[in-house]
Amino acid sequence: MTTPPSRTEHHIRLRRAAGVRAHRLLPEPARHDCSDAALVAELVEHPGRPGRFGLVDRSGETWTGTRSDGTVQTVEPGRRVPLRSGLDLDLGGGVRAVVRAR
Repeated sequence: MTTPPSRTEHHIRLRRAAGVRAHRLLPEPARHDCSDAALVAELVEHPGRPGRFGLVDRSGETWTGTRSDGTVQTVEPGRRVPLRSGLDLDLGGGVRAVVRAR
């Protein structure tokens, strides 16, 4: 009999200009790499709409996002997805991120 691995849930609070490094998405990282090469996502403010934020894909892989209304969109590396409550992002490698308003 095999026991499925436990699901690990991390809560990451993003502040203005925050970067998310790969080790933050792993259940038990072997090490904490804070270099620019480990940057997976970056929080940015919309240039024309102050107070509106998005997450830029810095991972090198295409993400898939599902909005709360069921609309699906792809986020290519270097592109931004607007942060809205209920957005469910598949970041690849079995990693999911769900946006929740506080």
